[in-house]
Amino acid sequence: ASKQWVVNITDIKAAAKESLKTVKFIPGAALNSMTDMLDRRPYWCISRQRVWGVPIPVFHHKTKDEYLINSQTTEHIIKLVEQHGSDVWWTLPAEQLLPAEVLAQAGGPGALEYAPGQDILDIWFDSGTSWSCVLQDTQQRADLYLEGKDQLGGWFQSSLLTSVATRSKAPFRTVMVHGFTLGEKGEKMSKSLGNVINPDTIISGGKDHSKEPPYGADILRWWIAESNVFTEVTIGPSVLSAARDDISKLRNTLRFLLGNLTGFNPETDSVPVKNMYVIDQYMLHLIQDFATKITDSYKQYDFGKVVRLLKAFYTRELSSFYFSIVKDRLYCENEKDPKRRSCQTALAEILDVLVRAFAPILPHLAEEVFQHIPYVTEPKSVFRTGWINTSSIWKKPGLEEAVESACAMRDSFLGSIPGKNAAEYEVIIVIEPGLLFEIMEMLQAEETSSTSQLNELMMASQTTLLAQEPRERTAGDIELMGTFVINLEGGDIREESSYKVIVVPTAREKCPRCWKHTSETADALCPRCAEVIGAK
Repeated sequence: ASKQWVVNITDIKAAAKESLKTVKFIPGAALNSMTDMLDRRPYWCISRQRVWGVPIPVFHHKTKDEYLINSQTTEHIIKLVEQHGSDVWWTLPAEQLLPAEVLAQAGGPGALEYAPGQDILDIWFDSGTSWSCVLQDTQQRADLYLEGKDQLGGWFQSSLLTSVATRSKAPFRTVMVHGFTLGEKGEKMSKSLGNVINPDTIISGGKDHSKEPPYGADILRWWIAESNVFTEVTIGPSVLSAARDDISKLRNTLRFLLGNLTGFNPETDSVPVKNMYVIDQYMLHLIQDFATKITDSYKQYDFGKVVRLLKAFYTRELSSFYFSIVKDRLYCENEKDPKRRSCQTALAEILDVLVRAFAPILPHLAEEVFQHIPYVTEPKSVFRTGWINTSSIWKKPGLEEAVESACAMRDSFLGSIPGKNAAEYEVIIVIEPGLLFEIMEMLQAEETSSTSQLNELMMASQTTLLAQEPRERTAGDIELMGTFVINLEGGDIREESSYKVIVVPTAREKCPRCWKHTSETADALCPRCAEVIGAK
């Protein structure tokens, strides 16, 4: 057996474990794993017998079991390595590797009885001292160390031990530990099994694109972010196809935003928040809350939550909800109508927040969007324009009651006509006088309207708002009952109100321009469209 250089870590083990109290581990269970490994490790062998690596600068006596290493010899070796590289240990004679004063003490070059050792440092000692070079100020601590769970006994531990031994502190503030990638069926990947997936194949595709299609870097990054990286994760065609579908839906959302911002200039066309449609203000309220949650999730390195928040926002809040409501206003109102500008103001803010939110995960898509924003004449990189910036005036919890109560009635209405066009029906909403009725009046001041904010939310031919039952009813009307609990002022104001939604097939005709059933006669423009066309 060969002799080895060994570090007795018993004396620094307690200090190392104490320093971990200032370190955040993600996931938290990794701290216990690392502490257990420290407890079971009394020594650290730092020498290896190989012909490559960083040499241990020790000189061995040729005949005695003695060693020569001190500050003089070490500083001399450092200077030689700085000038000529680490190979000098193997290429220069011992007389040149030692400083002149040491040679003189030994009686000159001819009397030297020491030869350079042949051991190199353990690679974990090399990497474990990387903090001393990477952090310019030796008192600094890295914000994050990121590696696999196998490094709890490797790089994480060697970095901790070297830092605690030399400066009595951990080299990191946060340690993030990830698991490993498995095959789609949960099998371990290995070269011997031939099931290792090359990232380049995922990005650029294999030889046969019909079997191994190119997914691109963004889809690979999305899959990683979406996965629970703190455990083992699986990868394969079905997983990557699902990620591709997610991004395809996101691209459709972005296409809608960009397309409907054509001809809009935020500097001249934006509508003040207080003058915007309630639904538009509500969306600003939602994206402010969304931005806060996204930022917090990034700070916690919870990328899976970031992806979940993104998917919920662009599929549910935008595509399924907001876009379906405002299409008529965007497509059919006069280009410069304040109602349309109100929506565009919201869309511009939504686009800005959304792109910045996914930029760390999908950098290529984010840059592509930033190059095609219609009102930006000199595009900059999204990564040179700062993080998400929202306004405190967007936060309006009271709007939730107005929009969500109307949406509860809308859901009842739409649920009563499955598979049918809501624009072919009229809606009568009956609410007893009270807080809920007053909230609905914010959305529709007149009794009956086909252009009010309330009717836009209902997506009906027209909406009638009444404080009591209508005198005349038609046979076959659909009658729906419901209640809504209103909480205002943080719950200080709480009122439960009942409502009735009456659904009636409209007798009006379909407008050939907006396709809403608001025309008096067939093939005739509705009053709104006639006014817009006449104004052009």
